Amino acid sequence: MKKFALLFAMAAVNTACTSIDVTTVDPSLDMRHVCIQKNPRVKQQGFIPMLEEGLARHDLTTEVFDAKDAPPHCEYVLTYTASWAWDIVVYLRDAELAIWRSGKEIAKATYHLVGGGGLSLMKFQGAKTKMDPVIDQLLEGRRVAYPVRTTPRRPMRGRPDPATAPMPALAPLPSKRDDGQPNFTIAPMPAAVASPAPKRETGFYGYSTGIVPEARSRASTPAPVLVAKGGGAETYSVACDNGDVLTVRCEPGRCRALK
Repeated sequence: MKKFALLFAMAAVNTACTSIDVTTVDPSLDMRHVCIQKNPRVKQQGFIPMLEEGLARHDLTTEVFDAKDAPPHCEYVLTYTASWAWDIVVYLRDAELAIWRSGKEIAKATYHLVGGGGLSLMKFQGAKTKMDPVIDQLLEGRRVAYPVRTTPRRPMRGRPDPATAPMPALAPLPSKRDDGQPNFTIAPMPAAVASPAPKRETGFYGYSTGIVPEARSRASTPAPVLVAKGGGAETYSVACDNGDVLTVRCEPGRCRALK
């Protein structure tokens, strides 16, 4: 009997009493940018960067605002609450994330330690360790705006790849026919057809350049043009109303004007 009670106590210590309830984002929504409304009641400084990193992991750009009402360009708004408890150290006990569109809640996730975590040592995990899976579930199935990348096709073993195999040699034709006439005819040259102009690449962050204050103040209708990309960042040029050109650099989490 004592042995059974000891095993039960050890199981209670090592099992986390965690409750997670998630309503995911509709996969059909073309959500690319999320505005995070700062909650002054959550004092922990690392909570917002943790949210920004989690959203960037799903190819979403973000910005943070303090006002009661979201800026006009913020179609999607994320609100959050979080509370901490103390047991030797301070640890995250409860959190709630909600995503809104035009004032309507479209997704929600809650994290709760039942009974404050009880005797489980898992309750002392960091907020990022606890919230990363919650954010991933919240955005599960969301359509990513990145184009699909393809890999070169491998030729089948034992067979030549038709894309790289040389053309078979053709037998030469006699230069003249039996009646002495040339063994070929000259076909008229086809009329030249103008090829369509190449499609301009817009980039993934082109939508977000319009939220940069310098772009909004200097261009009535910002029209970003992708000029460079690499290393996870993209650089755009924006034509200003006065004829100048503004350079904007975007990377996961933010866009900023280059001085």
